[in-house]
Amino acid sequence: MDDTRLLSLMEALLVTFLWSSSYILVKIGLTQLPPLTLAALRYIVASAILISFALAKGRADILEDRKTLLKLASLGLTGYTIAQGLQVLGLFYLPAVSVTFILNFNPVMVLVLSVLFLGEYPTRLQLAGMALVLVGAYMFFNAPLSAQSLTGVLITLLSGVGWAAYLVACRLFFVREEMEPLGLTAFSMGSGSLLITAAALAFFLWNHALQRL
Repeated sequence: MDDTRLLSLMEALLVTFLWSSSYILVKIGLTQLPPLTLAALRYIVASAILISFALAKGRADILEDRKTLLKLASLGLTGYTIAQGLQVLGLFYLPAVSVTFILNFNPVMVLVLSVLFLGEYPTRLQLAGMALVLVGAYMFFNAPLSAQSLTGVLITLLSGVGWAAYLVACRLFFVREEMEPLGLTAFSMGSGSLLITAAALAFFLWNHALQRL
């Protein structure tokens, strides 16, 4: 195994560990903060750090093209507002293990969108693996779901759709159009964070108004 491949595998393992631990930390955070508020704070801080790094690297020129701004907005909406915002909301209704299991459907969603928008088709082995995921899902959720659990499942599935759309769009922009990844990631996260913040503020004002009635 060459050094580049080994480094890539180690990075993937590190990301997997960090991503897995985030579900636990979000569940802890939800004991103190509303879901959308927690998601907004999380990604506002993260995007501020990443945007600062992108500006230091001279990636601000990505903001000069109107078409690129639309792409940034679409990535922010799908990958952060919908995917991450609703994922935190799903964790409000469901245990962390249930949310992570539901998100195993993401390869199926990515497959469908890849066929439709990229013309990329799966191998037979990939199809067999996805069939196993569906069988496992049936066994995992065989027991009847409560109304609250069903709400959490639907929210988490919608989160997965957003993430699948984000991944397919990233492949289109990064690989086929050869766009620079740092600026695209940083500024799309920033736009998505602003939308999550706006949603969190709207829900806060709505709940405050209901309490005063």
